[in-house]
Amino acid sequence: MIKRRFIKQLVSSFLDLAPIIVVVLIFQVLVIGKPIADADRLLIGLFFVVLGLCLFIQGLELSLLPLGETMAYDFAKKGNLSWLLGV
Repeated sequence: MIKRRFIKQLVSSFLDLAPIIVVVLIFQVLVIGKPIADADRLLIGLFFVVLGLCLFIQGLELSLLPLGETMAYDFAKKGNLSWLLGV
């Protein structure tokens, strides 16, 4: 279950980065006109970027997002709209 969720998050992180990767590759090949040097290092770096983004999003979902939701509910219970909108 956790493994499947993590793999799904990895794929999602890759898909989020895919447009940036495509633009950089097109710019490198078509505009600059040079082949991609050290493609193996590029792929390893790309893997680490995707993994880092995945772990970052997991951390947000496990810690900061629930905390923010709790704070929003607490502010809403108090009925203080100005504080709720300010935060």
